[in-house]
Formats: sequence, C-alpha cells, structure tokens
Amino acid sequence: EAIVAGCRQRLLTSRAGSLRALREGFTEHVDLRIQLGAFSSAEMRLLLRGNTRLSAADLLGCFRMPDSSLSAQAAAGFAAVGSEVPRYLRELILDESPETGIGAEERLHVLEWATALASLPCGGLKDPITLKLWEDRDDNDLPNVHTCTAEVHLPAYSSRSVLRAKLLQAVELLRRRARVDGEKLLQAAIEGARGREIGRAHERRSREMVTRGWAGSGRDWGEILRQLL
Repeated sequence: EAIVAGCRQRLLTSRAGSLRALREGFTEHVDLRIQLGAFSSAEMRLLLRGNTRLSAADLLGCFRMPDSSLSAQAAAGFAAVGSEVPRYLRELILDESPETGIGAEERLHVLEWATALASLPCGGLKDPITLKLWEDRDDNDLPNVHTCTAEVHLPAYSSRSVLRAKLLQAVELLRRRARVDGEKLLQAAIEGARGREIGRAHERRSREMVTRGWAGSGRDWGEILRQLL
C-alpha cells in the first residue's frame, strides 16, 4: 500500500495541476478530440510514446555513417587511421542473431544508451547519431557517448567481436545505473508515503487526546508530546 500511495503521489497527485492544464490545452481553443478521434489507440500510443520495437533497419537508420560522404569520413577520423569500426557497427546492427549481433531486445537499449530516449520518436530522430573516432583508446576501453550532441565516440577496435562486447558492456552499465536510480526513487516514494501516514497518525492521536480532554486535564505536556512522538 505504501508503494502504491507513493507512486500515486509522485505521478498523479503532485502533478494534478500540470495534468489538468495539459488537458485544458488540448480543448481550450481547438477541440483536438475531434482530430485525434481519427486515430486508433495503437496509433495514438505510437504518436505519443514512440516506437519501442525496433527492426535492424530502424536502428541503422538512427546512425549517420561516415561513408555517406568524403567530408563525413574526414570528420569521423576512422579512415585516417585505417579503422573498420563503422563497418563493424553496420554489420552488428544488421546481424539479428543474439549471439553474434544485436538482438531485438538489445536494439532499444542501444538506442537509449546513444540518445537517452526510451523509444524511437514517430518519424525517426531529428538529428541522426554521428560516429567519431575516440583517439588514444584501444580494445580495453569502452565507447563513449554524448547524448546532447548525438555523438558516439568509438575507439579503433581491432575486430567486430571486440566492438560488440564493449558496446553491450557500456549499454549494460547504463541499465544498471538506471535500475539503481529507479530503486532510489522508489525508496524515496515509499519513505514519503510512510512519512505522510505517520503524520496523519500523529494528527489523529492528537485530536483524540484533545477530544478526551487531555489538554485541560492538567497532565504534563511533556508526557503528551512523548506519546505523540
């Protein structure tokens, strides 16, 4: 019950004003219920939440590969050192085997790692992810990501298998961190719910004491406070 109460407080009660304003914004000047009524529930979910089931082509389309132009090759830096990492990444994405490539479940995790998005927006990414060589790094280093600028920095890995291992390791580290953060948020919600319940219990006890005439009975206020706390 404490968990449910905490989640309700965090997601609904504390945001009631904002949610109400959002709903009014959809109907105040133009009643969008008429336009939105043409969409099915699945289409509305895709429009609002995005696509959470990515094909290999969907994920590959999120990246701007350096071989798209000579200027892109020069900016990425892989060609200058003779690295095949962009080709390795393309092959990994197109390989749908969970053992040798990037499986269906892992595609969404890779997208979240590279973009901080939990799903692919309807219509795709506004800014495709660009690849850049991470200089002075080797097979012992994990790839680096800059979600604000939509950049993934990859060392000049020696093989496709090394790239796969390091990429999935980086993705898993992000997921672990997210789980820890989620547990902290849940704990805060539980503690908040417990605190509110304790406060209500103290308030009820105080009212009961006053109703019974304790406040005017000459009893020691220190004792009353001790009972309350």
